Amino acid sequence: NCLCASIMSYSCIPRVLCPMDILSTAYALSQLVWLFFVIAYPVVLQFPKLRALAAYGKLVTVDPKSWFTVTNKHVFTSAYFFSLACLLLVARSLRWTEPVNLHLWLWVFLFGCQMTRRVYECLCVHVFSPKQNTLLALPLAWIFYASVVFGVSVDLILNSYEIHALPCFLGSFLFALGSYHQNRCHVILAKLRSASSSKKDYKIPQGDWFGYVSSPHYFSEILIYLGLALLFWQSLTIWLVFIFVVENLVWTGYHTHRWYNTTFPDYPKERSAIIPFIL
Repeated sequence: NCLCASIMSYSCIPRVLCPMDILSTAYALSQLVWLFFVIAYPVVLQFPKLRALAAYGKLVTVDPKSWFTVTNKHVFTSAYFFSLACLLLVARSLRWTEPVNLHLWLWVFLFGCQMTRRVYECLCVHVFSPKQNTLLALPLAWIFYASVVFGVSVDLILNSYEIHALPCFLGSFLFALGSYHQNRCHVILAKLRSASSSKKDYKIPQGDWFGYVSSPHYFSEILIYLGLALLFWQSLTIWLVFIFVVENLVWTGYHTHRWYNTTFPDYPKERSAIIPFIL
């Protein structure tokens, strides 16, 4: 029971929200926000002007001469740094908690590893296209990662979930597999861009999972979030995040696959768009 509740019972001072009340409210709001994201995203894609906000990579069609633009490198790098800052806030709040919340510490560690790797790739691996993105992509990316970090963290703080061996093993395996292959695919793409005479030139990627799908780095991202969803399978928030990630990357991967087939007449017909042998 909250300490402030007992104080209010002996006074006429209006009741003040306690930390657990605030967390409960934040938890309910995060569920509604993610449910809105999952439902609204397919609707947004039906409107060309709104669809531009969801586009990135080869699908960006923003006028580079516009004042309201930002590079993809700035969007992604700042978003990953921001997510790490959010994770540090969560970790700092856990230092003196008893008993130790193993689920929450595992979440902070794994998502921190993912974001740290992505920061490294943005700074040391990727060779970004000179294409500009809309300035709105910057706050949208920050909101997304803040919602992921705090939404899942609040869920794990309020709910005492048990750790089960099978989902923990499968989740860890998929997270590690997705992380490894995503890094390899990013290196392959970076080498193609580095070997090109211009950053605007594109070539057909070869190697690793590129033999099966056009966007294996997106497929790897889906595996990473599926791994996290299995690790924390009792959390509704992480499953809503996973569904949103699948919606976003399947749409992007499908249209990237169409772009490859349109740009390269000799593009391998046996490649799927994003999920091997399925889509």
